[in-house]
Amino acid sequence: MKLRPPHGWPAVWWELAIVTIGVLIALGLGEVAT
Repeated sequence: MKLRPPHGWPAVWWELAIVTIGVLIALGLGEVAT
């Protein structure tokens, strides 16, 4: 079973990294807001 993302693995890792960073920022802002 070979997974072949349309844009290659680097793009997939960038997507995951951006989502993770976005979530961390949202949580951080939430902590500050409360």
